Amino acid sequence: MPLQRDIEFLSYLTNLSAGEVKTILDNFIRTHPSGLMNKKEFCQLYVELRKETNQLVEGLTENVFKALGVTGTDERITLNEFLITFALTTRGDAEKKLEYAFEKYAYNMRNFLDEEECREVIYGIIEILSNADSTERKNIASVASDCWDQIETTKVVTKENFIHGLCKNKHLVALMQPYIETRTPKQG
Repeated sequence: MPLQRDIEFLSYLTNLSAGEVKTILDNFIRTHPSGLMNKKEFCQLYVELRKETNQLVEGLTENVFKALGVTGTDERITLNEFLITFALTTRGDAEKKLEYAFEKYAYNMRNFLDEEECREVIYGIIEILSNADSTERKNIASVASDCWDQIETTKVVTKENFIHGLCKNKHLVALMQPYIETRTPKQG
């Protein structure tokens, strides 16, 4: 179930009111009580929150499902996975997007990730954002390694160190802004 933080962040990303976002998510949950969605449903929810061309969203959907290891037409992802990928692939400040992603991944409310969790999150973020075929996997690992090297850590990674370190990586920040030119903010 989406939290108020999710609704507020999606409102920030989409220029929809919090009420509009809540209505969209409530409708989704009413028709999908398990919170699971297939590729077609992912596309529909994405476009409902952010108007984009079918071609662009379908390509993104393929990347997301592949990055999450979901294959086949009947496979599904969770609403939480959707929220993370939507946040990472839409307009918005890179620091705010990374803060949101950190909070969604550190769901146990510890406010830190251990080294293994952090490496998995970094790799997952880059994989979701990249249009990676098998020849690009080495590049993903290289960018993930560069990102890791820029994070100050002891045995755990705090939210602040995670955000600060990843924002130093220009390649990652550029990946987080893939469709910025296609979005025109709603006038106020």
